[in-house]
Amino acid sequence: MTTYQGTAANDQYTCTSLESASLLGNGGNDELWGNTNNDYLNGGEGNDCLYGQGGDDYVCGGWGDDHMSGETGNDSYLVDSINDLVVENLNEGNDTVISYVSYTLGNNLENLRLLDGTATTGNGNSLNNTIEGNNIGNILSAGNGNDLVYGNAGNDTLNGGNGNDELDGGDGNDSLYGENGSDTLIGGFGNDSLVGGKGNDVLLGGSHNDTLSGGQGNDRLNGYATTGLGTTEFDTLTGGRGSDTFILGGSWGVSYLGDGYATITNWQASSDRIEVSGDLDQYSFQSADLSGTSALDMGIYYNNDLVGIVQDSTNVTIEQHFISVA
Repeated sequence: MTTYQGTAANDQYTCTSLESASLLGNGGNDELWGNTNNDYLNGGEGNDCLYGQGGDDYVCGGWGDDHMSGETGNDSYLVDSINDLVVENLNEGNDTVISYVSYTLGNNLENLRLLDGTATTGNGNSLNNTIEGNNIGNILSAGNGNDLVYGNAGNDTLNGGNGNDELDGGDGNDSLYGENGSDTLIGGFGNDSLVGGKGNDVLLGGSHNDTLSGGQGNDRLNGYATTGLGTTEFDTLTGGRGSDTFILGGSWGVSYLGDGYATITNWQASSDRIEVSGDLDQYSFQSADLSGTSALDMGIYYNNDLVGIVQDSTNVTIEQHFISVA
């Protein structure tokens, strides 16, 4: 590997070797050029210009307001100033910005990961982005494209924008908005709010007490933590427009056994369905004022265990509306 270490002055260096290079500018306003191999460039202090020139490069601006360009290859950029500029051209690889500050992906940049620091906001662009938050409360917005957005820890707000997106809140009490497209929303661990928006969406609340709203389209709503115990889960499932499916069971068994249950609102008897697990003969109804605005609520029981409530409607039958999947 070719190595270069600059001085405290304004250095200018171009790597001419045929092997990978490690270039460190140190102080001053430096200009460093790698080669077509996989290079490491670090500007150090000062306002630096760093050029990877092909290969899978790791480019770190260091202190100061830096200009970074990896050119072709799958490059990674470490950003620590709101004035850092990352430049990529069309079809020059799958590139990632790793940022200590809030950041909006520029043109031709695919991925963004926020590090702990002052970074609270991350925004995508028109490409298929992967955006990953840090351990504080983030606002992450994907924009156009079919995107993957991960909140990680903290109370996050995730916006899918256009495209068929996957949003995963992770830990914390998160708010997820699929917006346009057929999206998959995963609440994770915490009391989460999931809104599908337009499109045929899949909403998975995860553990704790979640509120799911499908919006427009034919949506699937499952508030239950299928990989853990749901004995204290009280979820609210609202289908909205379209033919929606409310999930009260699956391959994991019957959901909400114990003290929890799901409340189903905006029930449309002509088009909505309830997906359950087990023998349909084990399910029954009891009409009572369990929730909502009238005494027209229908409790859904598995044996003697309340697992769901259809709010403000008694127009639900096992024969017409139940689907057993396991």
